[in-house]
Amino acid sequence: MSLRFIVGRAGTGKTRYCLDRFMEEQYQKPRGSPLILLVPEQATFQLEHKLLHSGMEGMMRGQVLSFRRLAYRVFQEVGGLDHHIDDVGKKIILRLILQKRKEELEIFSESHSERGFIENLSGLLTELHAYNITPGDLTKGVDILEGKAKGGRDNILGAKLRDLSMIYKEMALYLQDKYTDPDDYLSLLAKSIKDSRFLMGANIWVDGFAGFTPQEYEVLGELMKTAARVEVALCLDGRNLSKALSEEELFYRCQETYEKLMLLGEKNGVIVEKPLILDDIEGESPPRRFSKNPDLAYLERGLYNFSVEPFEDVPDNIGITAAANRRVEVEWVAREIIRLCRDEGYRWRDISVVLRNLEPYQEVLIDVFESHDIPYFMDRKKQLTHHPLVRLILAVVQIVISGWEQELVMGYLKNPLVPIDQDMVDHIENFVLEKGVTGRKSWIEQDWKNEGFSASLYSQGKVGGKKDNFNTCKKVFAILDKFYLNFLKSKNTEDMTVTLFRFLEDLKVAETMTIWQSESAEGQQLQKIQEHSQTWNGLLDLLDQMVEIMGNEILTPHQYEEILGAGLESIRLRLIPPSMDEVFIASIERSRHPDVKAAFVIGMNESLFPATIAEETIFNDEERKLLKGRMELDLAPTSRTRLLQEQFLVYVALTRSSHKLNVSYSFSDNEGRAMSPSMVITRLMELFPAVEEKQVFNEPRGSEQMEYICHRGGVLRTLLRKIRAGRGVRSLETPWIETMKWFYWQDGWDQCKKILSSIYYKNIETPLDSNLVQGLYGSYLKASVSSLERFASCPFAYFLERALKLQPREEYCFAPRHRGTFFHNALRDFTELLSREGLDWGHLDEDKAVDMVEKIAEKRLKEIRQDLSECSPGFVYQAKESVDTLKKAVRILSYHAQHGSFKPYEAELSFGMKGDTLPPLKVNIENDRQLVLRGRIDRVDVLEHGGCTYIKIIDYKSRIEQFRLRNFYNGVSIQLLSYMALLIKEGGELFGPEVLPAAVLYFAVMNPIVNLGGPLEKEKIESKVRQELKMTGLLLEDLDILRFMDGVSHRYSEIIPVQFTKSGVSKNSNTVLLEQFKYLLDFVEVKLAQLGNEIYSGEVSISPYRDGNFTPCAYCGYRSVCGFDSFLGNSFRVLGRESDREILEKIYQELSVNNEE
Repeated sequence: MSLRFIVGRAGTGKTRYCLDRFMEEQYQKPRGSPLILLVPEQATFQLEHKLLHSGMEGMMRGQVLSFRRLAYRVFQEVGGLDHHIDDVGKKIILRLILQKRKEELEIFSESHSERGFIENLSGLLTELHAYNITPGDLTKGVDILEGKAKGGRDNILGAKLRDLSMIYKEMALYLQDKYTDPDDYLSLLAKSIKDSRFLMGANIWVDGFAGFTPQEYEVLGELMKTAARVEVALCLDGRNLSKALSEEELFYRCQETYEKLMLLGEKNGVIVEKPLILDDIEGESPPRRFSKNPDLAYLERGLYNFSVEPFEDVPDNIGITAAANRRVEVEWVAREIIRLCRDEGYRWRDISVVLRNLEPYQEVLIDVFESHDIPYFMDRKKQLTHHPLVRLILAVVQIVISGWEQELVMGYLKNPLVPIDQDMVDHIENFVLEKGVTGRKSWIEQDWKNEGFSASLYSQGKVGGKKDNFNTCKKVFAILDKFYLNFLKSKNTEDMTVTLFRFLEDLKVAETMTIWQSESAEGQQLQKIQEHSQTWNGLLDLLDQMVEIMGNEILTPHQYEEILGAGLESIRLRLIPPSMDEVFIASIERSRHPDVKAAFVIGMNESLFPATIAEETIFNDEERKLLKGRMELDLAPTSRTRLLQEQFLVYVALTRSSHKLNVSYSFSDNEGRAMSPSMVITRLMELFPAVEEKQVFNEPRGSEQMEYICHRGGVLRTLLRKIRAGRGVRSLETPWIETMKWFYWQDGWDQCKKILSSIYYKNIETPLDSNLVQGLYGSYLKASVSSLERFASCPFAYFLERALKLQPREEYCFAPRHRGTFFHNALRDFTELLSREGLDWGHLDEDKAVDMVEKIAEKRLKEIRQDLSECSPGFVYQAKESVDTLKKAVRILSYHAQHGSFKPYEAELSFGMKGDTLPPLKVNIENDRQLVLRGRIDRVDVLEHGGCTYIKIIDYKSRIEQFRLRNFYNGVSIQLLSYMALLIKEGGELFGPEVLPAAVLYFAVMNPIVNLGGPLEKEKIESKVRQELKMTGLLLEDLDILRFMDGVSHRYSEIIPVQFTKSGVSKNSNTVLLEQFKYLLDFVEVKLAQLGNEIYSGEVSISPYRDGNFTPCAYCGYRSVCGFDSFLGNSFRVLGRESDREILEKIYQELSVNNEE
């Protein structure tokens, strides 16, 4: 029994020595005592592969094991692991305990449902086990803390310890005599080693560790007493083994490990042999890894030795690269990897990409390496949550909990594991959104052949046989309903789990997963095979553990879903490299990087490498210090200690390669935020002052052109960027012109033209052909004034709506258009009801008005949705809020009538329709064509005065809208004056021979938010509301007429947009003289004719207007269709900021020109 250390700095051959001794023993005595190479879990595959490819055809004595795999091997021999659970099972139990003890917990009562909490709690319990801390230790800690409590922080820590002690005890009781805690494997291993014949006289090499947990030290101590020899390899400077190191020094942790193992060996009475020091004691020979590359050797020796002199020569094998952003950085790495393999004879497997943290670079690495056809293996543990099987499992359980919520059922139907045609699913989704299908009864009893569903589904001819598709639809709902009913009937967790598995059987999920694996194999997608296989096996294992661990537990569906979700979230896919000739990509902390010739260390930015270490979520650093100082509970290192260990990770990362090293950083992150280089870059520049930092950008510059021409995928992207940034193909340098020629000869002109068209693409719609326009609209364009406003706002939106008749998807909700229709119809009904009952707006009893509004609203809401009791809470709330808004509108309008003399003539006065009193508004346009305008005026009020009839038009809006002459001039606000022009022109029979305009007004039917500035009396509140909701628009500047609209206001009107003065009205009032009003009405026909001519010219441009900060795009339903993008040639038509006087001058001029013509 002996212990020997193998020590040396990076590159001195510690692992090589262990492997050589391992193979030497195997060759000399193939049937001797066991040979064990004990390494970290993630390194076992690499070292097994290295052994088998070092000339060994097989092994009988030798095994490559991790601590946990060693435990399994020993337990197979001596027993003690009959009923065991894994980490997933442990998390299932934790979730169950937290659910049961929720009311007793002080700190963790609300945290248990937070995402990631179970993971963190499980990790902390693993840490407690690893450091041999028992529930009793925690309880003692609480007693000590309470005896010395000083309040505040101590109280919180005490509460955490009480919660943790309770959970820890519950976990131990739950597992007692039934299961083995996976965190106890190493403790049990330590106790079982003495009974293992397998380990008696074994030769053990321990490699790849910088430190050990207390449990691992226990195992090593027992191995020392049982094995013939234990050799431990540590990354240390063998020349300074006896030197005491401070915490800040590079090899402090390894030195600490060395000293602990020395004491452990002496304590166990084993022979501690003289260390094998692989470093050159004289310091003259470089480590064997860097023997042919003095610059890399100098880097290893001088990185953290600040007393060494700078390297004098230009380093041939060390490079520093600064990139514009992370994508540019990774693209450069890809090009350089291809160059090394193409020009210098490297294999993919000779190259490694090293990161501190994989996450910021993960997506861009995948994208760039795949586009460059670089085979790679990314060492990561993927979660299962992305897989369709996991989404299906969670969705169906959530359907039970939610009572068949619409979104969840649609998620079930869209899952590729559900055998239903996806075209049909799209139609089902449209149907259920429109009809508001929700709840089991609505889904199961829905007759899909009625209510228009069948006709809309098959009229397009996109879905296959009608009968087969209906049967499939019925079948998948029947399977879901069967699961739903049986799940609710389940008596315990076992019944729930069996029901879930039978549901998967009914859907034939196992068969589908097998098909997917076969398809992946045919496409040589080897990682996909692993993903499908591990996902299915992981799920089955999870379900088995749930039945075994808590089969008799009685849970609610919600509790079951929480536990199932926690289990699925904790399963990780452990992928192995599908090929051995691949670039290896991994984080330096998680993975053991193989011996490589070239290493690219990327992401060497401040706070990324060395990383900023976050404190643990449950116990922070201060609490860990308290636990260690007051209670002698020694846990894992604090964030400060781990931060000091970052320099060792930097050292490891920079000493991986034997031939070439490149360190790179980026100037900006994925969001474009500026980033600074790491202090490691500064140190490298100090150590190698002659090194030239290479800077790479989006496009090649100067002599770098040829570097970018390395692979079809990468070069095509660069080529397109260069053409777009320059002046077309003619601006290209010679290498890129030759590249264009290559693409031409490879793909032909048609394909090249297609590729190039993407560069010059502009999102521009050219005018329609005249014949097409004639076919669409005919010679008589029947339209509404509001549709012409839509054309003036954006010709393309008008084209989509009127010509293509694109309609937004109907949804079961109280949408803005529902509100608008509801308000218009209800106010018309209210006006007609007043007329029938002989009531007047100005003399309404408030209670009676409220009663009338409620009855009208109930009737109108039923037209939108038949039964409000079956509607969603959101729909019901919006409907009730709309009724309240309507009541407020009636109250305001009643106030207007009380203080004015105009009387309602008619609500919803239609014109141009069959049977209407008023004819359509006809406008002659070019080429013997005609606009025939029809519509409905929300409300018309009249006043008889001085032998004339004055007309006031009110248009109801769902938001406050201002009338501006410049908007009228540009056609985007022409509706009200068009109505007035029609009434003046055609209203003689209705209103008498002399009809004059009084006002065109908008009234906002809405609930305004009013800033009161403090408590106010009810009347003052009402006054502020009236001020906020006063009508906007254009009025006749006639004091008598204005006073007939507002007879009470002294200065600022609460009814109309007018400010009264002693002599009349102020200039701030939105009024015009009668002559000006007539000019505006005359201009209506001119403007309508202009718009009509533009429509017939085929104008369909994507050119919305902008008035200040307002654009109609904010309220347009076609934004996803038009793809407005200023980078693709789209721009707004900016309305001028002319004054009203300037607009009137323009109108006069156009009218003069028109009259002359």
